[in-house]
Amino acid sequence: MMNSSYWKNQIIFLVLLNFHCQLALSSPISSYSAQSCLKDESTALLQLKQEFYYDASASIDCEPPRPKMGSWFLNLMLNNDVYRHLPKSNWTSPLESLTLNSTSFSRELPDSIGNLSSLLVLELSGCHFTRSIPASIGSLQQLVKLDLSNNNWTGKISDVFEKLKDINHLSVSNSNFTGILPSSIFNLTKLYCGIIPSCVYGLPSLVWFSLSFNQLTGQLGEFRSKSLLEIVLESNKIYGPIHPSVFELTNLTNLHLPSNNLSGVVNLNMFSKLKNLWGLDLSNNHFSVITSSINNSSNSSMLPRFYRLALSSCNIREISPSLCNITTFQIIDLSNNSLRGMIPQCLGNFSSELFVLNFGMNNFKGSIPGTFAEGNKLRNLNLNGN
Repeated sequence: MMNSSYWKNQIIFLVLLNFHCQLALSSPISSYSAQSCLKDESTALLQLKQEFYYDASASIDCEPPRPKMGSWFLNLMLNNDVYRHLPKSNWTSPLESLTLNSTSFSRELPDSIGNLSSLLVLELSGCHFTRSIPASIGSLQQLVKLDLSNNNWTGKISDVFEKLKDINHLSVSNSNFTGILPSSIFNLTKLYCGIIPSCVYGLPSLVWFSLSFNQLTGQLGEFRSKSLLEIVLESNKIYGPIHPSVFELTNLTNLHLPSNNLSGVVNLNMFSKLKNLWGLDLSNNHFSVITSSINNSSNSSMLPRFYRLALSSCNIREISPSLCNITTFQIIDLSNNSLRGMIPQCLGNFSSELFVLNFGMNNFKGSIPGTFAEGNKLRNLNLNGN
């Protein structure tokens, strides 16, 4: 027989379910829920209770009630009081959107999730799911949005995504995946936005490419989307050089590649076509970055108008004075390189917006430039280790 703790959890579940149904009216997908959110709270609880039943033929372990959900969407986002595991039952429902972001569900995602064949949106970010992604996800062929990020999945990224032909938003960032990036995502031709966990270089409409904080390996391929705005790959095990196609992405605004195993010689002149690039971070790889060939004002004017330039641990041996002609800098990090000699005097006042300047762990000598005028915006000056 079911203990009191179990039924207490079911009551909490129903209360929260009704509460979020009311909140969902302000959601972009409120059209799915407007007819289902009940006006009277007490009536709502009674009706929602009827959506669950106990199967008397279940085993002595008393498996959880099997949901009989109606044609609406379920949003339990940000409810840490909803916990334990999703029921392993033969779900059959026209449910179109299931959002469990930042709840306290745990253990594995049940295979029965694949029975919700009408799902358009499945969001499971920030739960406590473990084990591998069930293959039944591939049965949800109407999905347009799938967010599995910020969980503790195990194993490799599955090839089940290749069956999701209508998907346009796929996110599995910060999910502890390992192994080679599968090529199956190439077939997802409608994918255009999201945090993408795979080789999607051939997707023609991709605008945001992010694989941050996983343990993914492999080399960067040829990016074919001219719409790309951001490439964010921090803290993986991606290796090899930056693919030449990156230097042709004229709409790119942010190239964020720190803490990988990338290598090769990078000359800042290579970014001369990327006039919209405001952020460049190549820190903590195996690059050798060259700035010295930027030796006159005409060359420096070809560079992007950087706001943030982070080149820590990039084997830089000298700073081109022409960098001082970039007056838009807000953050400069050239720490842990092989810079020596005097700090260029122009760095004291070349950008009125500069608030972080990190030259730590180099071989500079002499005095701090006297051009750091009183009233500037500099808030963080690091010269440690010189």
